[in-house]
Amino acid sequence: MRYLSNIAENRLSMLEHQRDVTDRMLASATACERENEDADWDGVIATLIDTKSNLEHQIETISDWDQERLEDIAHDRADHMRQLRLEDA
Repeated sequence: MRYLSNIAENRLSMLEHQRDVTDRMLASATACERENEDADWDGVIATLIDTKSNLEHQIETISDWDQERLEDIAHDRADHMRQLRLEDA
């Protein structure tokens, strides 16, 4: 289970980095569009916005999964401790 958490943590870190890079690309594309009104940046900007949205969705999904996993582990440990106390009584 710990191995899965490490994979999730690494994936989350990579996705957050990709989101940050996408943010910078979006800022650059928006600035280029303002500077050069003759160029059509709408498609590029729309694609970057979609990419950022997808990355944020993946980040949220992994974060939710990891939180649920940690809550399950805590619940299992509490059950185990209760069982040990019952056995000792």
